[in-house]
Amino acid sequence: MHMVAWWGEYFLFAIELCDLLHEGLGIAPAG
Repeated sequence: MHMVAWWGEYFLFAIELCDLLHEGLGIAPAG
């Protein structure tokens, strides 16, 4: 369904954004 695909892209974007924030702050991801 469309919503599932949209959430999937949003979730992946959120993960990449978190990684960028962690790298920018110099903090290693807990995952």
